[in-house]
Amino acid sequence: MKTVLFLLTSCTQHIHNHDLLNIEVGMKYIDVTYQLGKPHSKGLTQTGYYSDTGAPYLHEVYIYKTHADYMSSYRNCYLIFADKALRQMNCK
Repeated sequence: MKTVLFLLTSCTQHIHNHDLLNIEVGMKYIDVTYQLGKPHSKGLTQTGYYSDTGAPYLHEVYIYKTHADYMSSYRNCYLIFADKALRQMNCK
């Protein structure tokens, strides 16, 4: 019984690789957190500027811990947002 409880609670602080299949560029931050939960941590936050208009935007990087299954090691996935819209995913 302890093993079952451990397996049920062991994946609460990270996501699995297949969870990322539902995430698409252009999704809003609120939609991403609805699909994946809150990120493990927040990385860089800074103001950027659009090259064509020069208008400012908020550049944010959120870090999710992910793995394929319970036997694989964790890796970081960086989700990069501009004005709370997903622009890029980079998993290493």
